[in-house]
Amino acid sequence: MNLKVLDCTLRDGAHVNQGRFGLAAIKNVIQSLELAKIDIIEIGFLQDVVYDEDIVFFDSITRAESLITSCNLGGNADISLMVRPDRCSIERLDKVASIVNTIRFAFYAEDFNKVPAYFHHARALGYKCFLNPVAITTYSQDQIKSLLDSCTDLKPDGVSIVDTFGGSTLDSFRELTDIFDGNLPEKSYLGIHLHENLSLSFGLVQDYLKAYFGQRDTIIDCSLLGMGRIPGNTPTELVVDLLNGSYDCSYDMQPIMNAINDVINAEMIKRRWGYSPEYMLSGSLNLHRSYAEFFVEHRGLDLKSCAVLMKIISSERRGARYDEAYAISLIETL
Repeated sequence: MNLKVLDCTLRDGAHVNQGRFGLAAIKNVIQSLELAKIDIIEIGFLQDVVYDEDIVFFDSITRAESLITSCNLGGNADISLMVRPDRCSIERLDKVASIVNTIRFAFYAEDFNKVPAYFHHARALGYKCFLNPVAITTYSQDQIKSLLDSCTDLKPDGVSIVDTFGGSTLDSFRELTDIFDGNLPEKSYLGIHLHENLSLSFGLVQDYLKAYFGQRDTIIDCSLLGMGRIPGNTPTELVVDLLNGSYDCSYDMQPIMNAINDVINAEMIKRRWGYSPEYMLSGSLNLHRSYAEFFVEHRGLDLKSCAVLMKIISSERRGARYDEAYAISLIETL
C-alpha cells in the first residue's frame, strides 16, 4: 500500500482569506512542507484570474512554476494545482516544465460533462490526474456508482471522497469508503478529504486507516492547523503525528510547527475557523455550508434563528446548492 499526505493549506485555506497569504508566507509554507517531507503540496488554483503574486490563484502554469523555482526546493514533493473546469479555460492547462506535475479536477455533478476534455488534455501533457467530485454526500449510492464508472473510464491516478458539507459520521463514511473501494480499480488511489463540521475528520481518518491500511493506495488531504473553508479541514499536524507513531512514517514535525507559528496563527487571528454549532447543524442536515455562513456571519442571526431556517431548508430539500436569494427570503419570514 502507498500512503501519501497531501497538504492543501494554500489551496483550501484560500477560502478563508481569498488566497491572500502574501508572497513571503506562501513561500514559507511551501518550503516548510517540503522540509517536513510531505508527499504532495497543493499550492493553489489554476483559474481565470488576473495574477497577483500575493494570492494563490494562478493564471498559468508558468506562474506556478516560477513560484516553485524561487522556493529552491529539493524536488522531493509532488506539486499540485486544483482546476475547476467551470472556472478555468482549458488553454491555461499547458506544460512548461515538470515541477508542477499533478492536477486535481474538482467538479459538481452537473459539471462532470466538462471534465473529460480537460482530463485528457492534461493527461496528454504528462500530468498525474486526480478527480475530486464535490459534495459527494448529495449523491445517492446509485449515483455514486454511476459516477465512479464514468471516472474509471478516464483511468485517473486517483479519485477522492470529498465530504464538502462535513456531515459524515462513522457509519456513513464507512459506507462511502466501501462503495469507492469496491468500484475503483485496485491500483487507483483513494483520496480522503474531510471537513470539521462534526469534529470527526481526524477520527474518520483513523478509522479508515484501521480498515484499509495495507489494502488500498491512499492519499489523505489535510492542512496546517486545519485551515480551510470554515469550519476547516483535517489538521496536517495530527495526521503526521499519527502516521509517524502508528504507521512507520518519517515526516518531520518541526517544519510543520514552524509554519503554523510563522504563518497560520496570524491567519487565524484575522478570521477564525474550527468547530462551531452553526456549521455542525449544516453538516448534520447535509446542507451547503454557505447557508450557515450567510445567516451568522453576514446577517448576524443568533443560533436559534439559524437552526430554525436550516431545518426549513432541509425540509424543502434546497440544501445541495447555495441560493442567496432563497436564504434572504427565509430571513424575511422570521
